[in-house]
Amino acid sequence: MYTIWTPRICEIAIDFDGTIVENQYPEVGKLKKDAKRAIKLLELLGFDLCLWTCRCGDRLEEALSFLKKNDLIFKRVHKWSDFIIDRHKEEIQKFIVPKKIFADIYIDDKNVLVDDIDWKKIINWIFSKRVKLENIQVNSFIYNELKYFDCAKEFNNQEFVLKINF
Repeated sequence: MYTIWTPRICEIAIDFDGTIVENQYPEVGKLKKDAKRAIKLLELLGFDLCLWTCRCGDRLEEALSFLKKNDLIFKRVHKWSDFIIDRHKEEIQKFIVPKKIFADIYIDDKNVLVDDIDWKKIINWIFSKRVKLENIQVNSFIYNELKYFDCAKEFNNQEFVLKINF
């Protein structure tokens, strides 16, 4: 059992080419090291993940098919979350909707100061900036994944709580 405390769901927009997979555009590259493991961990911890890519049409379908084959299914693709839509109903009703989706965190190989995507560093950054660990029971799978990403502090009986702050 684990507990996540957050004032709302944390939204993360994740790019595809060069971030989840090696950049072989227009082909689909190989999965980047630790990408699947990191994305699955974020999903298990309750983060709201959105695929944010320049791909469209058939190229987007190829990416989505690849992700599905690798058990990486995003709830949203290029779409604002229901939380944000509800919060900005007035602007949306006036058709003032920017093309850029809202997210708390954007993970993209084109970010400034990013030479290469390192999923261990990304998970560590998220936990160093956004998540506080305290005592509570957690299941062993999540604990081991957090330990793999160097984010789990050793407590008696593998106890901690995840506090996500925005």
